Amino acid sequence: MNNTSPRTIFLPSSGGYSTSRIVPESINRRRFPFRQYSIDEDGGLVCRSRNVSREARSRPYGAGVVPTRDLPPRSRTPVPSQSHAHPSESATAARTLNSIIPAIVQNPEAFRESIPTICAKHNINPTILESLVQNLESAQLVGNPPKDTDIPQAPDQPPVTSLTVLTPPFPPSSSPVPFKHERPFPTGARGATIWYTTKSSHDLLIPPSGLQVVAGTLYIHFNTSKKFRQIWLFKADAGWKVVNDITHTSHPSCRDRILTVRSDGTPSWVISTPAAHSHGRRFRK
Repeated sequence: MNNTSPRTIFLPSSGGYSTSRIVPESINRRRFPFRQYSIDEDGGLVCRSRNVSREARSRPYGAGVVPTRDLPPRSRTPVPSQSHAHPSESATAARTLNSIIPAIVQNPEAFRESIPTICAKHNINPTILESLVQNLESAQLVGNPPKDTDIPQAPDQPPVTSLTVLTPPFPPSSSPVPFKHERPFPTGARGATIWYTTKSSHDLLIPPSGLQVVAGTLYIHFNTSKKFRQIWLFKADAGWKVVNDITHTSHPSCRDRILTVRSDGTPSWVISTPAAHSHGRRFRK
C-alpha cells in the first residue's frame, strides 16, 4: 500500500468502533513518531506518512542532538608479534651449549656474568644456563660435585654425555612429567610406535634420564610459548638424537619404516613408498 495515501482507521472502544477517545496529538507524539494522524469530517482517524529524513529515523523519537567535541584520534601501539623458533634454531642452540659446558663446569661463578651476552648472541633461553650455574655452585658448596655415575640410567640405555647430568631441561620447580604412549604399527611387521610427551613454556635441552626406552623410541616436547615441537629419536648406539627432518627419518631397526607426525603431534612409523611396493609384489607372488 502506498504510504503517502491517507487511510481511515477506526479503533475499538467500549461500545463499538469510535474515535471519541483518540487524541491524534498524543498518538503522533508517543506511539507513532513517523505517522501523522488526524480526524476527518466524519470522525474517522486518518493516517499519513510523515516526511522524515533518514537521520531523524535513526534516532529515537524525542531524543535531542547531543553536541560532541572533537577528540584527538586514538594512538594505537603496535603489539610485537611473538617469534616462532624453528627446530633448526633449537638444534643450533643445543650444539652451542655442548661446546660451552666444559667452561661452565670449571668455573661457574665467573661464567655467571657472561650469561646475558651468550644467550643474546646464540638465542639460548637464559633460564637453562642460570639453573645450570646454580646447581653447580650448590654442588661445590656441599663438596659433592656432579658426576656421570651419580645419575641412574636405564638398563638398556647406553652411556650419555655429561650434558644430561649437568643441564636440567627446566627449573626444578616446573619440571614436567613425561607421559608414555604406545601404538602398534599400522601395517606390516609386528612392532609398535613408542613415544614420550611433555609440554611447558621452555625449551627442552635433552630428554630426561631414567626412561624405559628401546631403539626407535621418540620424545616429543611442545613449547607452549613458541608453539612448536621438539622431537628426539633414541638410537641404541648413539642415544638421543634431535630430529631435524621428519620426512627423511627412518626407524633405527626397521629400515623400511619412516617417521610421520600428525598435526596434533601424534607420531607413527609407516612403511615407505618403495618398501610398500616391494611388499605388495612379494605378496602377489
